[in-house]
Amino acid sequence: MKIAVVGLGVLGRAIVSRWLQTKVLGKQNLFGISYKKEKNLPIKLTTNYKEKADLYVIAVKPHSLGSVLDKLSPGSNLVSLVTGVPISAYKNFNVARVITNTPSLIGAGVSAVSFSENFKRKKDVFKLLSTLGEVVELSESNSDVLTALTASGPAFFYTMVEALADGAVAMGLRRKDALRLAALTMRGAAEMVLFTGTHPASLKDDVTTPSGCTIEGLHVLEEGNIRATLARALRVTTERARVLGKVARD
Repeated sequence: MKIAVVGLGVLGRAIVSRWLQTKVLGKQNLFGISYKKEKNLPIKLTTNYKEKADLYVIAVKPHSLGSVLDKLSPGSNLVSLVTGVPISAYKNFNVARVITNTPSLIGAGVSAVSFSENFKRKKDVFKLLSTLGEVVELSESNSDVLTALTASGPAFFYTMVEALADGAVAMGLRRKDALRLAALTMRGAAEMVLFTGTHPASLKDDVTTPSGCTIEGLHVLEEGNIRATLARALRVTTERARVLGKVARD
């Protein structure tokens, strides 16, 4: 199987690195298409869009998609990572639309995929994506909100880790320790939700004792409208994904 990665930004490079690291692909099975001089990538690089591949992984910005499609041969198999662009925009191509995220670099990513009716290489796509982390096949109608939740979501969680670490530093903890412990605590809480299947509200109540420390902190979070703020962040990110997709289609 020959794979071409078109666009070698943060996400494109993360995917290439992961595939080589897990040996799902060898250097001889993978090449990049880019007009930029990419550094520290041990794969062949070319500007020739006509070089044959079984799958073309499209990891460019939405505004660049049109020019990329113009250069590819009709009927090619595409794995699109482009934000907001629906399968219907890829006329004359066989498409797997994928929403993934940067934790894919360490195999902790989340990928959601939907396919065009004529796509024949589903098993290959699942094999490749499984090296990046969890993979689910979902209806394309969910794509914009999945972009907000899983692709943009890590940035929201990084901000929470940083903010909690700032508070710990203010209370005397070293920055290095504060960041590590905040990140470990968030990971542990997330794993509790996944492992137990218990609603987060119930898990929260397990930590919250009468007249205790936790309830005091929770009151501050509620006063700051953290629930409404996070929900609104997800909503506006979803709306932005729709706008980017419309721009790409137009």
